[in-house]
Amino acid sequence: MTKKRILDSENGVWVGWVLAFLGAIVGILAILGRGTITKSETPAFLMAGIALLIMYGVFNSMADKLTPWLGPLLAGLSWPLAIFIAPAVGILSIKAIWDIGKAD
Repeated sequence: MTKKRILDSENGVWVGWVLAFLGAIVGILAILGRGTITKSETPAFLMAGIALLIMYGVFNSMADKLTPWLGPLLAGLSWPLAIFIAPAVGILSIKAIWDIGKAD
């Protein structure tokens, strides 16, 4: 018997799309200089975002191996963070690569 995860439900799919859309908006606003992530905070945000994405992968792969309630709890808490942060990290990382390659 396999456990049903929240992303397998119809509501989970909609929640995932809304979080991804909001994360993309955060990334676009940060690029435009209108968001709360300033240029000096971008490297720290990118490192923290990568750590959150790795955390999601680890917790998701270990969900069945941890105690019956701890594994699914940690995986369930980390997936919305990962879905929200991933588009912002992707957009800001493209901007950071562009800035590095741009000639002064």
